[in-house]
Amino acid sequence: MNEESFDGITSSRKIERDGLSGWFYEPLGTEPGPGVLVLHGSGASGERGYPDRFARLLAHHGYAALDLAYFDAPGTSPDLVEVPLEYFSHAIDWLVAQREVTTERVGTVAWSRGTEAQFLLAAHDDRVGVAIAYVLSAYAFPGLPGNEPTDGSVSAWSRDGDPVPFVPPYDGIEDDMDESSLVRFRRTVERASPDVLERAVLPTEDVSGSVLLVSGEKDATWPSSQFAETLANRLSEHEHRWPYEHLRYPDAGHGIASPYRPPTESLTDSLGGTRPGNSYANADAWFHTLEFLRVGLHTEDS
Repeated sequence: MNEESFDGITSSRKIERDGLSGWFYEPLGTEPGPGVLVLHGSGASGERGYPDRFARLLAHHGYAALDLAYFDAPGTSPDLVEVPLEYFSHAIDWLVAQREVTTERVGTVAWSRGTEAQFLLAAHDDRVGVAIAYVLSAYAFPGLPGNEPTDGSVSAWSRDGDPVPFVPPYDGIEDDMDESSLVRFRRTVERASPDVLERAVLPTEDVSGSVLLVSGEKDATWPSSQFAETLANRLSEHEHRWPYEHLRYPDAGHGIASPYRPPTESLTDSLGGTRPGNSYANADAWFHTLEFLRVGLHTEDS
């Protein structure tokens, strides 16, 4: 089925009230369904991007999906700088209060920098029953004033008014600005001290629910497969009591998103992977996403 045919089938409404900004998609049909919070990355705020398409697909499968903007949108921070994590908890408050939502626990689906907020939220809010992270980070990284790389002096996130610890750029990164984003992120992590990494690592083991990690080995933005392994190892070491899995796609890049839409050559060139590899990852990860949401939100938590 062509994804674009979903327009006009599911009911949606723009949310710019109660301190929130985004789009809410009601489940297809007349019955309410579980809630899912959808979080974009650092460059995809706004409607009709890949999170929006993903939210519409979820609604078609019976979920009440909130595609939440968390910066560069009405009522939010203009930049990815010290975005309050309380904002995301407030979004869950709003989501579970909707008549279209059947469950107190929700799923989260996030991409790239949005996975930082996802895990920082889920580690402290046990209403997150499923966390699905696409092309994820393993650490909190610096904020982006003006949506541009900085000297690393500001955090992207805050909690209770305090900046969340992050991995700063390494000394000499200015000399490496001609290198790829992938190289710079790898060097940033390699040159950080163990103490810095431990303070900034995303505490996935504290999530009170199942965790699905989705990565592409040809990710040209950052080493998402390496990051996913870091978090998967933490889950294993802490004997995480809920299901978890790392889907590692050898020929996919940073653009793994919704199925039913062939990846463009330009995105493949800029984000990595091959067109067949990205297409396969989109379809396969979507299947696993639906399964994790089905099991995690439609059955009683044990």
